[in-house]
Amino acid sequence: MCETWTNGSQGRARGRLLIHVSLSLLVASSMVVGCGRDESALVIRDVSVVDVAAGVVHPGMTIIVRGDRIARVDSGLRVPTGARAVDGSGKYAIPGLWDMHVHLAALDTFPRAPEILVSYGVTGVRDMGGRLEELDRLRTDIRSGRRMGPRMIAAGNTINGTAAADFHLVVEKPEDVRGALEGLVRWGADFFKIHNQLAPDVFHAVAEESRSLGMRFVGHVPRGVGLLEASAAGMGSLEHSEAWMEAELFRSDEPAADMREALERLSDEAGRRLFETIAANGTAMTPTLSGYRAFIDEQEDPDRRELGERLYARLAAVAGVAHAAGVTILAGTDFRSAPGEKLHRELALLVDAGLSSSAALRAATSNAASFLGVDAGLVAEDLDASFVLLDANPLDDIRNLARISAVVLRGRYFSPDELRRLRD
Repeated sequence: MCETWTNGSQGRARGRLLIHVSLSLLVASSMVVGCGRDESALVIRDVSVVDVAAGVVHPGMTIIVRGDRIARVDSGLRVPTGARAVDGSGKYAIPGLWDMHVHLAALDTFPRAPEILVSYGVTGVRDMGGRLEELDRLRTDIRSGRRMGPRMIAAGNTINGTAAADFHLVVEKPEDVRGALEGLVRWGADFFKIHNQLAPDVFHAVAEESRSLGMRFVGHVPRGVGLLEASAAGMGSLEHSEAWMEAELFRSDEPAADMREALERLSDEAGRRLFETIAANGTAMTPTLSGYRAFIDEQEDPDRRELGERLYARLAAVAGVAHAAGVTILAGTDFRSAPGEKLHRELALLVDAGLSSSAALRAATSNAASFLGVDAGLVAEDLDASFVLLDANPLDDIRNLARISAVVLRGRYFSPDELRRLRD
């Protein structure tokens, strides 16, 4: 047990000090945390840590957080004197979740979306396009602590061939690409997002200039550009399973005759070969099944709903084929409702599509962090101290994500009552 000496003779103190030094030398290579008072530390004791990369659980662990970093994770760690200690027995610690396709300042907005996301364990987001002024204000407020919200990796304006939305930046000629991209870099864009009405020659100019600027570009495959062409050009991630089908319908060389043929190209052996090439190119895919699922659920006409159900089943199966072929799957929602809650549903839909619970969980944690190159995605030492405590094991059932006990956001602990206040 760690001790703090404030009284007693100098001799006793010196003796204890010698013993302490000797013991410190003896265990220098062990996993025991040194003694000392640390009232700023947060300690989660006796918790089961879910290793999402390996798909296993390590019980009886202690997590020590200092500031916004995870300092230690191991069994048998001593609790620093004065630290805030939380009993994690019966709990499961998972990395903070990432929603890899959101629009926080575009289309339908939710004034309290950042806080609601945190309440559902979403501690990071990839914002895929929005109004610059609103995005900038929101990022600044979150970074400064004026608002509670997830870490934001943002594109800024979406690059498109027409103004399909008020946050779209219209680029019609290849010679205008560099200026547009440099403007987004000056704003603070972390990557570039493109849309499907970008002309093919402009698309390839974006690919070339992105490489020149050392930036990644992602988004919708433009009409006239197929999935393989987009992947070979260096596109980082391909969004929306229905857009993958659309890309086969509108590719310039041998377009599919109809949706049935497009889906056949993405399924079974043909789809496996296509997705293996996409995986070899290092291109990730974000199915956003929950977005299309919500569209179907809103249909009141029975015939339209039945058609939508059949199409959804095929699109979900395509996501499963892509995963089986080795494509990195990212979990995103494109939410128009239920921020946070919808990401939980996305992971459940990925499991229904054929991913294991651990693979689905990776799509929102370690896959996301690796893709973005950020210090997150695992409950491990020296990483961002953003993680979630659950009352049940998500590897047993991915729907256990709904059983949130607490959230730690960049080192700040949110109790169940505090999470309810964020959500309400």
